[in-house]
Amino acid sequence: MSHQLLWLVLSFVLAFIIVVQDFKERLISLWLVIIYFLSCCVYVWYFQGIASLLSNALSVSLYMAFTYLVLKLYYFLKEGKFNRVMDKKIGWADALLFFSVGLTFDVVTLIVFSAALFVLSALLSLLLKSFRHYMPFGGVLVLFHNLLIAGFLVVK
Repeated sequence: MSHQLLWLVLSFVLAFIIVVQDFKERLISLWLVIIYFLSCCVYVWYFQGIASLLSNALSVSLYMAFTYLVLKLYYFLKEGKFNRVMDKKIGWADALLFFSVGLTFDVVTLIVFSAALFVLSALLSLLLKSFRHYMPFGGVLVLFHNLLIAGFLVVK
């Protein structure tokens, strides 16, 4: 079994558990998030090298900072006051999962992935609105990430 396939199987198992927890309990175990983060770090380090890991970490950090500022501005314009985005609108597990996923992509792929993810999340949110009061973003994120990585491996 190739190393990439082994990582993908581990990642799908973690993603499945995260999806179930996020949809069922709206909380994701911190240990699962940490394990997913470490698996993404090991994946990039092993298959792309430490330089890619550091470059991707910088890219995703800057992208997340930009996104955070845009969300802060959006909620200020919408509600007329500065609200806390973290904990109120976005969970810390979602942010760490997004950072983890972002480590596996270069900057262009990260931006395309994020745009597609936000569109997918918006559509799912509309579908789930009649069933739930929240969008299980972390579960959707890791599932979409794993499907994309599997697609990359199939194309190779």
